[in-house]
Amino acid sequence: MGNMRRCRCTGFAGWLLAAAVLLAACLPPARASGRTALGAGSYEIGSSSLSLYVNAMGGIQFANGIYRGASVTVDGSGNAQLTLRFGAGQVTIYSITVDTFIHATPTVDGVQYTVPPGYYDPQGVVQTASYTLSGNTALDNNGAAVRYVDSMTFPVSVGTGTATYHLWLYVNSNVMGCQFGSGGGSAGSNSPGQLTSYAATLSVDWGSVQGGAADPGASEPDPQQTPGAQPTGSPGQAPSDGEEEGPIGGSGLVEIPAVIRLASTVETASYTVSARDLDLPPGAHMAVAASPEGTLRNGGDEIAFANTLAGEVLQASGDTLTGVIQLGGSPSNVGSYTGTAWFTIRVVREDG
Repeated sequence: MGNMRRCRCTGFAGWLLAAAVLLAACLPPARASGRTALGAGSYEIGSSSLSLYVNAMGGIQFANGIYRGASVTVDGSGNAQLTLRFGAGQVTIYSITVDTFIHATPTVDGVQYTVPPGYYDPQGVVQTASYTLSGNTALDNNGAAVRYVDSMTFPVSVGTGTATYHLWLYVNSNVMGCQFGSGGGSAGSNSPGQLTSYAATLSVDWGSVQGGAADPGASEPDPQQTPGAQPTGSPGQAPSDGEEEGPIGGSGLVEIPAVIRLASTVETASYTVSARDLDLPPGAHMAVAASPEGTLRNGGDEIAFANTLAGEVLQASGDTLTGVIQLGGSPSNVGSYTGTAWFTIRVVREDG
């Protein structure tokens, strides 16, 4: 971060100057949890699906009726948790209607098993998710009324495209049960906690995230902001919210790192914007704004990032602003990801 991009500003009349900064990140493969460019709050996911397919019995999709949708919650530190909603479903097997549900404590041949819902981390290891039970009941394979799982929650990294996850779910019914996982085993039905050839595959389109209810105690960016919103004005264009009032005058140098590097072991990087040789008329200051979002790329893989600048006013030489770049996705390629962060710089009067 030793090299600086220097933007000299003279004779401003309120127009914008754009500064582009290269971001470079050398990243490992995806992790199970991470930071996100979304502000703190809860967001509904508009497009997601769960597959619990068994190719026997003519082919049965056990997720029908069970899967009810997903939402993501982001805390004040940028950590994201994905919540899946479940209910009781029904499938038809050879003209027989079977009630289905996710069961955390099934009983088979008089033995009760504990198989809480889980998710596979990037290393292929099953991690237990937090879950809730419904106040309603369904009949299990022993004819007993049991409370079924109606939600599960686990950490994720919010990306920009469609992500696929493998889950660890035991689907029970009033006939029999089956363990779903990554699909790499050989156990049969009524084998809780044993790997079968049947996969539980969740697909989430992160581009379909909708709305967001703000967390009142959070200090993160306002989740009501429209995704992809840019600062007022565009590079090389005059602001559109007022008429030209004549040159404000003054000059100065704004220094921004030419390259901001993120090491492979971190998800955030800080940088400093500083003012030098400011010579501004009374009642004026230098204003610096960072475009809040951008994208890093490595081949066909993309990772969103958030760019947050603490404050925007530079009034005297030596004044500084601290910025933070925060990744919001899970890299699937090993290697260097690069992108561009945009800044706008202008001289403004104290009265606007």
